[in-house]
Amino acid sequence: ENPLTHSIRFILFLDFMERFAFNGVIFTMPGYLTGYYEPYWNPNYAPFQANTYIATFQGIGFVTPFIVAFIADCLIGDYWTINMFTSLCLIPGILLIAISSIPYSGESVDFPLDQLKLGTHILFPLGFGAAKTLYGVYAAKQYDPINHTDQIERFFILFTGIEFIGSFLGALVS
Repeated sequence: ENPLTHSIRFILFLDFMERFAFNGVIFTMPGYLTGYYEPYWNPNYAPFQANTYIATFQGIGFVTPFIVAFIADCLIGDYWTINMFTSLCLIPGILLIAISSIPYSGESVDFPLDQLKLGTHILFPLGFGAAKTLYGVYAAKQYDPINHTDQIERFFILFTGIEFIGSFLGALVS
């Protein structure tokens, strides 16, 4: 039996989408924050403020794996941690970022900076930090190390390729 035919396809899809979203956001964020794309609907940050904002976003995301690993290993397990962080952080974070980029999408005529910060400084970084930590680990655990040795190697080659394709397409589209 090949685990790739079951839950691993879904994990590969999630990883592709996470890399696509991350690179799409990270490559467009400098212009978005400084008003390059939309001069009237942006936080109107100076370039140094935008760089600080982006560095904070990335820093939170790259520290998250330590927290997520503890939650997964000591509290609720990989499966439930993936479900929790994907459904409560990653997807809502991406949606908040997207909605805040649509001019006058809410009732207010003011730029929704608090909504953007919730998406970029809490939800999305927690989601992509969890994804970086758990997707590959969870998928690899679906293979039996004795009976699936060759399949594990092929899986990680495929996993890495899907990450690169998602990253490339996210950067290309942005």
